[in-house]
Amino acid sequence: KRDPGYEQESTKTVPRSQLLFGEDGGNAASRLGLTNPDFQSKVAQNPLLGRLPYSMALEDLISNPKLELLGALLVIVSVFVVAIQTLPGLGEAAIALDDIEDIICGFFAIEYGIRWYVNNLRPTYLFQPLAIIDLLSISPLALRAIMMQDEYDVYDLGFGFGMEGGLVPESVDAGPLVLLKLLRILRLQRFLLDFETFREFEMVIGMKPTQIRPYQLQVARVVLSLFTLFIISSGLIYLTEAGRNPDIPDFFSAMYFGLTTLTTVGFGDISPVTPEGRLVVSLSIILGVTIIPVQLGNLAEAFMLDQRQMKSDSDESYIMTSSSICNACGAEPHRIDAKFCWKCGKPMVKSTSSKRINK
Repeated sequence: KRDPGYEQESTKTVPRSQLLFGEDGGNAASRLGLTNPDFQSKVAQNPLLGRLPYSMALEDLISNPKLELLGALLVIVSVFVVAIQTLPGLGEAAIALDDIEDIICGFFAIEYGIRWYVNNLRPTYLFQPLAIIDLLSISPLALRAIMMQDEYDVYDLGFGFGMEGGLVPESVDAGPLVLLKLLRILRLQRFLLDFETFREFEMVIGMKPTQIRPYQLQVARVVLSLFTLFIISSGLIYLTEAGRNPDIPDFFSAMYFGLTTLTTVGFGDISPVTPEGRLVVSLSIILGVTIIPVQLGNLAEAFMLDQRQMKSDSDESYIMTSSSICNACGAEPHRIDAKFCWKCGKPMVKSTSSKRINK
């Protein structure tokens, strides 16, 4: 006969010191001078020892969904600010736009520093994809400061790709710095990592938990992927054509050309004039005919899966029943497709009327 306590005894975790030194493992190890007989690190013994001061409070701060929503809104605002900065004749408005850009970049820089501190200032954190995106988000502010301080133009620093004669510090927002700022759109990917993160984000914007469904995450991923492709391709077109192509004087013109290129519409009113621009347009057309149909297919599949799930939930919530009563035992109700009584097993007489009731 099996001992009732056998399973409990067999599932107990035995310390490594007891395996090495017997039942009196801890005392024996102490007599031998071993202060840590189980060979556990101090961080494993007490996880709080591996954290920097106030790191847990800072982690709760940056994990606040409302703060993350603010960061997402700043990304969208940054894209519009960058686009407006490329317009000519802004005058004093350009100074206000620079101030807004510096505030947004400063917010991203503080957030980047906090995230690194929360991760115990580990150098490996700097090579994570999201950390690299965060670093690219704040790089324009540092580059502008260097350019303004040393009075170098963009061309002398090696950033004059596609620009004639380089750009003086007063216009460092053009060209490659525009592209670096546009890469901030990749920061929005952190909200779509998994359903739980997406669910918290949706609840912050006012949606009820019962209204959030998994297919919405797939829809958001498709929309964000297409929007990211559109913004980055437009930035590359502006980088390679601005200053040489009179039809693309600002980023809005590049966005129009990028949209017609990705959708392969091609009205013909704007065409690239530089070899680099032709290369970017060619790659954009290839991406447009390959990625966009796939993303739209994923979007349609997400809707179909949601409809199937809703239908399955509805089928599980209700049972179609017949109002007929068993002539032998009087039991009811019965399924509409029942051929025999569920209670006595006698053959059932089909009924012409039916009703839909809860389980």
